[in-house]
Amino acid sequence: MLAGIAYFISAYRNPESVIKLVNVLDNDQDYFYIHFDKRVRRQIFNRWKTLIEKECRSENIQVVSAFQCRWGSFGIVNATLSAMKHFSEYNYDYFINLTGDCYPLKSLDQIKETFKNQNLGFMTFWKMPYKDWYQGGMNRINNWFFFLPIKEYPYSIGLGIPRFWKKLPCNLEPYGGWGLFCLPKDIVNYVLESLKNNPNITSFFKRTFAPDELIYQTVLLNSPFRSRIVNDNKRYVDFEDAHPRVLTKNDYQKLKNSGKLFARKFNPAVDKDILDMIDKEIMGLRE
Repeated sequence: MLAGIAYFISAYRNPESVIKLVNVLDNDQDYFYIHFDKRVRRQIFNRWKTLIEKECRSENIQVVSAFQCRWGSFGIVNATLSAMKHFSEYNYDYFINLTGDCYPLKSLDQIKETFKNQNLGFMTFWKMPYKDWYQGGMNRINNWFFFLPIKEYPYSIGLGIPRFWKKLPCNLEPYGGWGLFCLPKDIVNYVLESLKNNPNITSFFKRTFAPDELIYQTVLLNSPFRSRIVNDNKRYVDFEDAHPRVLTKNDYQKLKNSGKLFARKFNPAVDKDILDMIDKEIMGLRE
């Protein structure tokens, strides 16, 4: 049997892109939990929620707006953990988190075949300090971070204050990586149980910078599941100045040849042709 997947989609804009993403992934076996940043005004969120529930074919869909997800803050971790908890009673095989700017690079059957009879977790990770992060990334955990809103992208700025006690709780060794992953249900349950049984871990990471790039890797690479974690999150991302670059039709061949399951990020306002090319040439979809 092909794997059942629980998708978590985090977004703060473009409900039309979320609808397109859900519909291209939709099938009877899978579930969708969509979270919009709580900073979206309630009236706008209600309109988007109604639109998504009307236009998405899936009946297994939940649309919420519960947490503020300022860039670099713990909000996106809160939203992800809420999705994991929501799905805990569901019968699924893999948890996959995406953003509203993501899109698949493989057909639905190919994605599900990848996880068929599989028990490995797929995420990027590296031991810290890491050479390609500023100060090896140790500044992210050696300081308490507080986040202030600003008008320009990325819409918040982190203010760091040195910690008195820099050692991680539970004698954990620090790991980092990108915040998107594909994890089997038993590993997701381990993450939830670890954080529930050791609330000091959550407390520590609440004041780190970009904790979604630290907490999952640190918990799992210090766990009995370490040998089941593959250093590949199955995503294509082109970073520019530490931020994902918007992909266009000029990137098509790289996307096609990447071998990845998903890519980020796309913006129809910048280039809508690239998604049509992926639909027609990679996934074989037609109007």
